[in-house]
Amino acid sequence: MARFRDAVEFLSIPTCESYSFDNKSVEAVAANYFRNMLRIQSLGRLPILLTGVAWMTASYDMVARHEIHSSLNDPRLDPEAVLFDPEMFMLKEQLRMRLQGEWFERTKKGTTKGGMHIGEDRLAYFTSSPNAELSEGITAMLIGMITGMWTSFEVLAEDLWNAAIKERPLLNQNWTSKERETSGFRSVKRLKSLYSFTFRQDAADIQKTIGDERIEGLALTRNLLTHTLGRIDKEFDCRRGPSIPSLSCFDAFQLHQEIEVTGPIVQHLISPLPVLGLDLIHHVDQWIHNHP
Repeated sequence: MARFRDAVEFLSIPTCESYSFDNKSVEAVAANYFRNMLRIQSLGRLPILLTGVAWMTASYDMVARHEIHSSLNDPRLDPEAVLFDPEMFMLKEQLRMRLQGEWFERTKKGTTKGGMHIGEDRLAYFTSSPNAELSEGITAMLIGMITGMWTSFEVLAEDLWNAAIKERPLLNQNWTSKERETSGFRSVKRLKSLYSFTFRQDAADIQKTIGDERIEGLALTRNLLTHTLGRIDKEFDCRRGPSIPSLSCFDAFQLHQEIEVTGPIVQHLISPLPVLGLDLIHHVDQWIHNHP
């Protein structure tokens, strides 16, 4: 069976239990980031899950009709038809819900395929034929995962910095005017400067994490999708390359060409962020602990 080519190998999210935090404010930042990642994962899962559940609902509806000796177009089961029979309709629905409930129970036990597995198979049928509305909807969902992940990381970086300043107010003092002007939260470059000027000593782990090229790769893709609707501009074209290997997924697309966003590309771009984000939180928490 052909797999739905846009199915996302969903986020591998580290559990918060695998990290420990000394500072309560920092721990709260980690909890918020964790919840945001779960929302992003749910966004990607929903269309596939709904497809699987809808497929099984239709399948069991057909079985129920067969059990009561009814055809697909039986007017007695059509609420809009003159010959609609409410009692017959309820009998069919009771049979369908019982059969569907038994299927749900089997999926819990792992003895049959669940909605995600079935949806991944069946969605290929819907996307194999031209359907602009469905295709646009799937693309919007995938783009939403990219923009959502960058926004979550951007919020994390700001909240984490504020938590650090709250604990160590002196970190935000004695900066030069140029340092303040070149620091901020709304670009990777400014974020790097901000964290560099804030944690000046014994912060190699912090600088390495905030400077990871995969963060910049996600940010550049997000900017491309929101500012040029995915059409490669000069900035994106110049900055991708050996310094940002994570953007190699777009090597086939040339300047002024619109990129294609697929499930594997989304997975490639966003999957590093859960660990990078929680690592950054962990390193800042340790820095605060080691610099009373």
